[in-house]
Amino acid sequence: MVGGEQGDFDAVEPVLRVLGKNIILQGKAGAGQHTKMCNQIAIAANMVGVCEAMIYAKRPG
Repeated sequence: MVGGEQGDFDAVEPVLRVLGKNIILQGKAGAGQHTKMCNQIAIAANMVGVCEAMIYAKRPG
C-alpha cells in the first residue's frame, strides 16, 4: 500500500518488489496510510469476533 506520485512510485518500485510482491499505488501521498488503517480496522473487528467466540465456547465447557 503505497501513496505518492506515479513517477516517484515508478522510480522506487524495483526496491519495493524486493520487499514484497503485492505492491499497489493507492493514490497521492497519504493514501497508502489510509488504506493501511482501513485494513487494520477490518482485522481488529475480526479479532474481536474470534475472542467473543472463544469466550462463548469456553463457558458451556
